[in-house]
Amino acid sequence: MRCRRMLCGDCCVLTEGGVQVYALCRRCAVRGRSLRPGWRGVGVTLALVLLGLVLANVGVSLLAGRW
Repeated sequence: MRCRRMLCGDCCVLTEGGVQVYALCRRCAVRGRSLRPGWRGVGVTLALVLLGLVLANVGVSLLAGRW
């Protein structure tokens, strides 16, 4: 989650590795200037939701006797 602080040219760090460049405050940029960890979290979340839907579908199929 971003802190939403006002940033100036002397108190921010620019991100790397993305299509767009974002400015982060120095405290939020301690982990690095890349946005990859955030996108990795989005991908993991989507994969878990998809896995849950597949497991629910298999469970319903088993209960209905179709498998």
